[in-house]
Amino acid sequence: MSPVSPVSLQSTRRLATLCVVGFGLVIAVPPAIADDEDRFARPGAVGAAFVYAGDDYDDLDAQSGGTDDGYGGTFWMTYRFNQWVASQVRGDYIKGFEVSFGGDDVDTQYGQGTLGARLFPLAPFTESIDDRVEPFVDLTGGIGHVDRNLGGRADKKQYGFVARFAAGADVWLTASIGIELSAFYNLGTGRLFDYSYFGGTAGVTYRF
Repeated sequence: MSPVSPVSLQSTRRLATLCVVGFGLVIAVPPAIADDEDRFARPGAVGAAFVYAGDDYDDLDAQSGGTDDGYGGTFWMTYRFNQWVASQVRGDYIKGFEVSFGGDDVDTQYGQGTLGARLFPLAPFTESIDDRVEPFVDLTGGIGHVDRNLGGRADKKQYGFVARFAAGADVWLTASIGIELSAFYNLGTGRLFDYSYFGGTAGVTYRF
């Protein structure tokens, strides 16, 4: 059996430390939400997060040898109607995708605006156990825009309908302030089909 490399051990230790810190935030932070507080007294929420995105773009680049990484941001607003459903408006911006054309890496920027719903499938359980951790599922759709920098008049701008599917959880540190983590898949249609991508977000949210 080959020995475990120092790099692998170091990565494992860092991951373990991150998991312990995250678990500590969820469990050890004193609940600032009173037991008798109506959680719907604050139906509105806004948030912003860092986004990591990736795709291999095989349909666009026959030479693609792996995942193309993109980074950006997302912001959203929600309004909660009841324990199950909230409306959602969201904006996303991703930069850094590189697709090879003619041997050159082409910088690709991606932006979109979507609206739809945020669903809370475990609402009865989170209400009865602990209001601090609240899982959700996002279903939104809207218009996406891709800008490929090919140089001068060769630049390409494309638009199309997009759908966004996400699952994650809010961890409420106080009655109003929380940390939001999620994983998502962004599906483009029509001219944007080749630019579908997956990723994850980490950010903060404020409930009012």
